[in-house]
Amino acid sequence: MNANTTNTNERRDYRMALGFVAGTAVGAGLMMWFAPRAGAELRQRLTDTVTDFGTRAQAVRDGMADGVVRGAQHVERVANAAKSTA
Repeated sequence: MNANTTNTNERRDYRMALGFVAGTAVGAGLMMWFAPRAGAELRQRLTDTVTDFGTRAQAVRDGMADGVVRGAQHVERVANAAKSTA
């Protein structure tokens, strides 16, 4: 066996070991990410999400109502102006 072949084998072994270590780290991270949560924690997260969604929906509804009121006031002003010039 010559020195070049030995060097190539050592690099392959090193890369293989590095791949195993990296795979283990990624697998552990994914396991922690996808691990099931306690029921109480899950219910709390769901409640918080629904509450946040409700708050945002309320803000959108209020904004739309304000726009409708402003539009109606504008129409009223234009109608009154048209009546007064007629």
